[in-house]
This record gives sequence, C-alpha cells and structure tokens, in this order.
Amino acid sequence: MRPTDMPILLPMASCGGGSGGPIRPKTRDLRFLPPACLNQSTGREPGDCSAADMDRGLAPRALTQQPPRMQRNSRATSVAPPWGGRTGWRNTTILAMTVLPCFCPIYVYAHTMAVTRGTAVVKRDAITMTLEVGGEDLLHTSYMRAESDGCFKLDEVRRAADEYGKVLRRQIVVRDARGETVMGKLQSSNLENVADDNLTFDTLRRLRIRYIVVYVLAGTNDYISFQQDVRQAGPALSSAIVLAVQVGSSPVQAVRLTRGGNVEVVRLPSSDRQGVPETSVHQHAGREPCRTEPFVLSEAQQTMRALVKIQNAGVRVELFMPFQLLETWQPIARAHRDFLDADEQARAQESIRRAFSSQNTLFMDDRPVDGKIVDITFLDVGETGDETPRRDRRHSTWTSRVRVAWEYPSLASPRSLDLHWTLFNAAVLSAQALVVVGHECFEHDFSTYDPHLKWTRNAAKSGRSDEDR
Repeated sequence: MRPTDMPILLPMASCGGGSGGPIRPKTRDLRFLPPACLNQSTGREPGDCSAADMDRGLAPRALTQQPPRMQRNSRATSVAPPWGGRTGWRNTTILAMTVLPCFCPIYVYAHTMAVTRGTAVVKRDAITMTLEVGGEDLLHTSYMRAESDGCFKLDEVRRAADEYGKVLRRQIVVRDARGETVMGKLQSSNLENVADDNLTFDTLRRLRIRYIVVYVLAGTNDYISFQQDVRQAGPALSSAIVLAVQVGSSPVQAVRLTRGGNVEVVRLPSSDRQGVPETSVHQHAGREPCRTEPFVLSEAQQTMRALVKIQNAGVRVELFMPFQLLETWQPIARAHRDFLDADEQARAQESIRRAFSSQNTLFMDDRPVDGKIVDITFLDVGETGDETPRRDRRHSTWTSRVRVAWEYPSLASPRSLDLHWTLFNAAVLSAQALVVVGHECFEHDFSTYDPHLKWTRNAAKSGRSDEDR
C-alpha cells in the first residue's frame, strides 16, 4: 500500500457539507536518515544534521520507487543504505513528512478511567437511583454507529442510550435483608445538552445521559446491600460505580462498587432505634470498659477480624470472616449460589472444622498449647455471635459471616503468650485483631510480614495510650 492510499478518519467540528468522512493525506517528502542524524544517547534531532549529512545520498525518492534491493551474502541478509557502507537498516530512521489537505479543527482526547456516579434515595418501600454517564461511553458499545459523514443521528443516540440503561440496571445488584435480588425498573433515560439532530463526536462526548432506576422493596428490611455484577456488565465501560446513598435524614453515605465484586451494606433505621443507622463502617470507640462490638462490625463485609481474649483459664480466639473470604480457603457446597440453608450450614461446619483446626499456633508462658475449635456460627449483618443463634435460618452468601472460636486452656492465668497467625492466602494478606485483657483492650495487626502477637502481662503492646481511651 502506498502512503497516499491510507485514509484517516478524524472527528470533525461540524456535520454535512463534505466536512466529515475519510481524509486522504498527501506525502510531500520521504527521507532516509543515517544513524548519525538521530542519536538517542546524545539527543540529536534530524535538524541537527549538517547539510552534507542530509545531502549525501539522501535525496528524496519518488514515492513509486521500490525499496532498496536486498544484498545477500553467505552469512546474513542486509540492506544497502542509500549512502553506501556496510551499515544495515536496523539503525536507520525513516522520516516522512505528511501534509493533510484540510485546515480543520482536530480533536484528540484521552479517555480516563470511567466512573459512573449517581445517587440512591432509600426509603422503606423503594429505592430511587439516579445515574449519570457520558455520551462518549456509548461509543464503546455495539448499540451505535456513526454515519458516513462521521456524525451521529439523535434517534440512534437515544436508542443506544436506552439499551445502555438496561445494561446498567442489570450491572447494579440490589439485595434485601433476606438476600433476595431486587429487580430494578428503568423508569427514564434523558439526554442533556442536546440542541441538534446530528451530533458530532465533540458534541457527543459533552452529552450527559441521566437514568432513573426504581427498586421496589418488599417486607421489612433492616439493611440492603449493593454490588456490581461484572457478569451482567456486558459492554458497560464503568470500572467503578460511586453512589451517594441517602437514608432518611441520616448523613449521606458514599458507596463505591468496583469490578472486584465488593458488597456494600447500608443499614436502615429500626422502628425501635433512633439516630443515625449503622453502616458497614464504624469507628472503634475504645472506651472503658472495652467494647468489642464496634470493632467486630467494622468493615464486616470486606475484612477478616479477630478477638483475642486473654482470660484466667486460658486464651480464647474468635475469628470473624465474610463468607466470600471463607471460600478462598474452603469452597462450601450448596444448591443455590446465593444462599446457604440449615442443612448446608451443618455440613459446612464440619468442612470448616477440618480446614481450620490446625491453623494458628500459640505459646503460653513459653509452652506450646493445643487449641480446639469449640464453636462455628454463621452470622447475619449486624450480629456478633452473642445473640441467641437461629439454627434454622437461611443465610445469604453475599452478606453473611462465619465466626470460628478456638479455646487454648490453661491451669492458671497466663503471664505471656506468643500467637502465630497463619490464616493468610492470596486474598487475605492481613487481619486486624482486638486483644482483650480484662476491661482493657488494644488493637494489633497481623500480616504476612509480621504474623506474631507477643504479649507479656504488665508490658502489653498497646495500640493506644490511656489518655486516648
């Protein structure tokens, strides 16, 4: 293909009148530059070459002339450069000057990471979600094609926007407190900043599309959960969906849904509880006496948490793990992907016991102590395990957690301990623990770099001073 045969399609500033469509460039000059004219180590540019360098065998060649013939010898194949010599074409720079026969505005854009933003107003019976996306996102789908003049018809843009709205509706998954998926209804899709029936690329990228999706809630819900389902994303471009969630008169909560499939839980105020509803993020109070509930419920659906209770009769370790992280160690067999019934929970307890019984080692007063799993309980959102368990309840695999409790017995109150944490894998590289000694407590982080907790009575490692409590 000759250089003049290559069409270039550029976005134009206006539609019609021959201003759009392919543009055929015209090559005005073609030069073969020797290595001396472009030295990467010295930063020399072609303009730095002397006139002799440029003229010595570097006269512009006719565009129809064939490339220099191949010179063959017994050892290798090389190409004779036009200035002679034994240097091959490997270090030769070809400089072509191309002139476009058009003085038109040319727009060049770099697409950043796409983030869909919106709001979600949560009420007892419904959720009204408003989403806003850029018109440029439609170009990354198969719903819309440009006309021959490079422009886009408004009717085609509207049709593509409606199809894209259906994808967003499926992409955002809303579940109620029973774990059931609430299907949303696309109520409307409105195009903003539209003033013409024919849209150029520049106009399209400035276009904003506003969607309104309504989710109808059934029954009473103490919480709802949000998730981005990448399997339903289809051609959607969004790498993240950021929602400003408003629950009644409570402060707005920011919820970020990524393609990693994270689940975000929003608590709804109960009828017998006033004030700000609890969310999946809490501030650890750290008051006297030590409160463990805020710590256990903090980031409950994303992180692994542990309570290390140093007691008079030994040590008790309680692990709180989201179900999704549990399956990175031990897949749980079940009939439905989203739920775990009572019989499946009983079978899962035995699988967890076999997988975790040999995890973690503890030295108490410089002596190894064998631990025993004494309890495995599945927990719902907002539960810590101190409640009366309901063995017949079905749990959602997206929002439930499992509590595993070990006991390390001792005949006397321990004076020191060294707990080696081994519950790490590719998905879990750290675990936060709250160490409780009597009425006091301090936080400790386990990680693959520092998997040990070393404690000595009256010289315990503490995460905060007495003045901070």
